[in-house]
Amino acid sequence: MNHIIALIGFSLVTLIICIIEILLLKILHAHYWAYLLVGIIFISLVLNFYFKWIAGWHYIWIWISIIVLLLIILNTGRIRQDVSFSGNLTAGTLKFLTRDLSNSDSSSTNSQNNNYNWKTWTPPKGYSNKMYSVGAVKGYLLKKHAQQSNQHHIIYQIHGGGYINGFSKMYNKTALKYAQASKSSPVFSIDYRVAPKFKYPTALNDVIDGYHWLLNQGYQPKDIIIAGDSAGGGLALALTLKLQDNHQPLPKMLILSSPWTDLSAEGKSYRKNFHKDVIFGSNQPPTKETTNINIPYARKDQLTDPYVSPAFGNYKDMPPMLIQTGADEMLLSDSQTIARKVNQSGGQAQLITYPGMFHTFYVLAPWLPESKHAWSNIERFINNNI
Repeated sequence: MNHIIALIGFSLVTLIICIIEILLLKILHAHYWAYLLVGIIFISLVLNFYFKWIAGWHYIWIWISIIVLLLIILNTGRIRQDVSFSGNLTAGTLKFLTRDLSNSDSSSTNSQNNNYNWKTWTPPKGYSNKMYSVGAVKGYLLKKHAQQSNQHHIIYQIHGGGYINGFSKMYNKTALKYAQASKSSPVFSIDYRVAPKFKYPTALNDVIDGYHWLLNQGYQPKDIIIAGDSAGGGLALALTLKLQDNHQPLPKMLILSSPWTDLSAEGKSYRKNFHKDVIFGSNQPPTKETTNINIPYARKDQLTDPYVSPAFGNYKDMPPMLIQTGADEMLLSDSQTIARKVNQSGGQAQLITYPGMFHTFYVLAPWLPESKHAWSNIERFINNNI
């Protein structure tokens, strides 16, 4: 009787480990041979427990060896060896949770309006974080103590969120990363108004107000570094285009993470990367309807307006830009179009794509090796262009 209970218990534990291993292989998108090896290992374990081919202290070493082997299979069995293990695991987990598990279209989003309470975040020691009124919205100034900070330049952060999500606590941490990458420059973040309550051009006007607010604080355009991700990257470009069209001085440089620049979704990557994109993609067939990211920010007849979709803008005499994006994004062509236009017009746009990475990866997951590399590139780009 005891032997039967032990066999059942062992089989259950082995089955649980097997399920976890197979689930990780699925998340990591592993080769078929990796699944086969795992199956052989666990069948051998169960058979050995029953027939006792190996027993005693030798059995302990067998278990240790098998655990090591399973870890090796997890890493070497991955199809995407051009991606870090943690990056592969994070991207795969996002895909599993948003698409495979829910079996839903992950391009749908829920609106989270401007209800952020800036007092809920405490900056790290040596920094202060203050709220300011900027026109009809709020802005947050993260600043290191005067004797330690670089007061000559300032980062102007324009957050992402598909034009429907307001500022969140995550962007305080991103502001801190920008400060650390720029010799402790102050970072000013604008909490612009979002759709569906506030449609185009409200967000752009708020961002313009934020830029003018910085000028009124004594900063010169050559002191301002604009950083934006996703929709914030699109707004950063729209702001720069607007300033240029109004013959106003442009900022020192732009740092863009997966900028959303084509709301008409005309780029090739919207279809090519439809099944690869772990955030906006889907398991459905790529059609005009399924690849369109529905956002209530602008009317359909406005989607090719350069101030809505900066991919349709003119990029002559632009400030230098650093654009970093994931190679598996549906929005990849948005970045490629901007970089091509800037460089063809005689400007400087450095585009860096990361294999296997997802939308705004270094903002969402700054701990990944790819993200750390991206932040190092930001620090280098700032130092080279100041």
